Amino acid sequence: MNCQSLSKALRVIISLALLLLGASIGCTQANSDIPSTQDYVPPIRETPLNAPELNDLLTKAQANGQVRVIVGLRVSFKPEDELANQEAVDAQRARIAQAQRDLLAQLSAYNVTNVKTSKLFPYMAMTVDVSALQYLASSPDVTSIEEDKLASPTGEQ
Repeated sequence: MNCQSLSKALRVIISLALLLLGASIGCTQANSDIPSTQDYVPPIRETPLNAPELNDLLTKAQANGQVRVIVGLRVSFKPEDELANQEAVDAQRARIAQAQRDLLAQLSAYNVTNVKTSKLFPYMAMTVDVSALQYLASSPDVTSIEEDKLASPTGEQ
């Protein structure tokens, strides 16, 4: 392994360690304050996001300067056909839109581009750099991060 590769690997390891430390400190809120009458709300992560997958994304972001991701948001959600009426549909869409606006406001200090939102689902797609990715991974408002990439029709990648 050459010096440049070793240096890059060390930066990834240090970044991941800091990320895991930040996630473990910032993600300890209990779920007891979520009313049971609400729609499904993903719980706040007690553990960091999938470390190997996150490590792969961090490595890609470092190598390319950015990576395209799909971010899951912590928002109460039910499929719209399971909601009682149009008022419930509108309220859910408003919660999703607010969560998207809130996360984008939190990310305003980071290099985030090509943002795509959904009015129906609590997910967003975006292109982020390493710092933005680390922020997303430590945010209690984020339930998942995965690479936004094409998958084959058979599910093989």
